[in-house]
Amino acid sequence: IPLTPAHVVIYLSILSDVKGYNPVNSSSVIEQFVESVLDKYRPDFALRGAFDYRNQVDYLAAMAGRMCLHGKFIVEYQEFVQWTAEYFDGIGIEQNCRSVIEMFHGNKIIAIEANAVYFRYNLYLSYFIAQRMLSSADFRAWVLADGRFVNYVAEIDLYCGLSRNDVEILEFLGKEFAKYNAQLAVMVAPLAWNSPLERLLLPRVADQVEFAASISQQLLADPMTAEKRDEALEAEAPPSRENKPTMLRPDIQGILPNWILSLRAYTVALKNLENVPRATKEKHLSGVLEGWATVVRYACLLFRDLIDKPEITVGPMKFVLVLPRRPNNELLRYIFLHIPTSISHWVRSDLGSQKLEAQLRDEKLAPTLAMRFLQAGLYADMKLEGFIDQLRSVQEASAESQFFMEALIIKMRDVYMRFGLTTEEQRAFQKLAAELNADVKGLKGPKRTEEISKFGEKLRKSAQLAKLRVNRK
Repeated sequence: IPLTPAHVVIYLSILSDVKGYNPVNSSSVIEQFVESVLDKYRPDFALRGAFDYRNQVDYLAAMAGRMCLHGKFIVEYQEFVQWTAEYFDGIGIEQNCRSVIEMFHGNKIIAIEANAVYFRYNLYLSYFIAQRMLSSADFRAWVLADGRFVNYVAEIDLYCGLSRNDVEILEFLGKEFAKYNAQLAVMVAPLAWNSPLERLLLPRVADQVEFAASISQQLLADPMTAEKRDEALEAEAPPSRENKPTMLRPDIQGILPNWILSLRAYTVALKNLENVPRATKEKHLSGVLEGWATVVRYACLLFRDLIDKPEITVGPMKFVLVLPRRPNNELLRYIFLHIPTSISHWVRSDLGSQKLEAQLRDEKLAPTLAMRFLQAGLYADMKLEGFIDQLRSVQEASAESQFFMEALIIKMRDVYMRFGLTTEEQRAFQKLAAELNADVKGLKGPKRTEEISKFGEKLRKSAQLAKLRVNRK
């Protein structure tokens, strides 16, 4: 569930009525909230002649769909009344159109401001667009046609959460992403960007080993309270977006945004379609992981090339990296190593579902190291059973890759910072960090064992000293 202000407020309001509520996806959260706002279980709605809950959802979905078809999401009041009259006339039901609009204004689903009508929150708009996709095959086809779907990623996310078994949309989005991926591959081919990340060389620093060790030591060397973690994460949080819908949706153009957005649409669809056949799910998970691994590869190779040449042209796209006159190699290396973890944040947001647990454990679905890094990283982000073993499997697979060994240390730190660890998990984390530190130094046999023991003891002593300082305060 995205931890946006709107989602959190909605989730808390549901918890006040339904103790222990544990949603499976964003759609179920919003659906439960809409049920509450529209008084789904009011006794008088049991009467067939009333404007009951399903009537209300269908009406609001029809209005949201009409907004999309007309390309405007803030509508003049009189025009909205006309739309309402046409809707009820179309289904052969008599209603007082202005009273219906006022009712939804009163329960804060829609807003009326300066003779204009709009859905009060983007979240509502997206939810009712998704409902329209569910109820109207023609509208769903319109959303998917002519590459328009890249502008409706949030709605596809919600639609698939409501549907749970639409194999056709999953197949369609997979083919659309493959099309954009092939187009981009042609553009990057002249830059020789097909080399595997396993053999990627990192920017060097004065003491490469100490750089990796310093990252390892951040893992539990100074245990953080939940409050400190919250403060650190809050400082990283992007500014919140305006919740009010805009007059028009932006026109998405260019191969790169279409490539990324088609991958995101493909990913969110897979996350929510848990009732599709197992073989279908496994095929598409492998495709999604390969897509995100390609994002990691292109991002890393682009950054590496921009360090040497601060301006690169890829087809019609131009990339410029502005650096100090004498860039600090340690800073460049730090940014470089954070690329896989930064992209894994997107994967967590778009693919995070416990219902994919079995597939995320299956290493056969991730044949490359980059795919396996993202697969195990997502498993660890959700702290599913045996997540440390999954991280350890990446460590073993990274034996010949300096890049992924150090990237894994950063990913581990990210997991700890965001979600915390139990005492047992801390011990296993410390051990894995100590092993990675020894591997980065290239140690083998008895020397590796000795280094792991020394480093582990150093981490434990650091943790004990930190606790003593806290107790003294």
